[in-house]
Amino acid sequence: MQKGVSIIGAVFTLLILAIFGSAIVSLTSTEHSVRRLQIEKEQAFYEVQAGLEYAVREIYNGGYPVVSNKGLGRGIFSVSIDAPNHIVYATGVSGDVTKTHQITYNNLAGDCLNVNNDQVTVVGPNKTDMKALTLKKLCNNAVSIDKLQFVWSPDNNEKVTQVKIENNLLYNSPSGAASGEIIDIPDYAISGGVAHQINLIKFTNNMLNKQFTITLYLTDTSYKTLQFVILPPNQN
Repeated sequence: MQKGVSIIGAVFTLLILAIFGSAIVSLTSTEHSVRRLQIEKEQAFYEVQAGLEYAVREIYNGGYPVVSNKGLGRGIFSVSIDAPNHIVYATGVSGDVTKTHQITYNNLAGDCLNVNNDQVTVVGPNKTDMKALTLKKLCNNAVSIDKLQFVWSPDNNEKVTQVKIENNLLYNSPSGAASGEIIDIPDYAISGGVAHQINLIKFTNNMLNKQFTITLYLTDTSYKTLQFVILPPNQN
């Protein structure tokens, strides 16, 4: 009988130890999950900060600040820009944690680029060559042009066939680009305090008496737009 009691006691003791052990394992697992979540929160925070720093640096140097899922350490960050409202968004992800932060940034490329059309004219026998638009950087280290768009009215099916800035041929197409078509060019960086001249915007037909809207799309997704009319010399 005493032996049976001893066995029952031993079994009971083992059962208590098993329950206590399970509780310890559960508690340890919970602590581990809490600690892991805290680490992921901290990492996601650092990813956001890194994303904002990356964006500001790229904007300042005329680069490409908008990125998706750029790896850094144990996480990733993404950057987007709401250019009209001057807002830079950064999202950091680590494990199951996502954090987002935004800043207002008033020195986007479009804010730092001045386009002067005071001397713009069209020349050549058929008045097809637009000249004398000038570009100047006002702030940041550099401003880079990514794409161009020319809109004119009335539109009589003319085309843009060439674009040169500082004698660099950035666009050359015999078939040309129609009014409103976006023209992708090799990135053109404007740095220093010297004005850069658009030497040539060549059209297929006479461009006098036209209303123009020219948009320069910049590498940080901002843009610069100007409007003007080119009249014959005696009507200016």
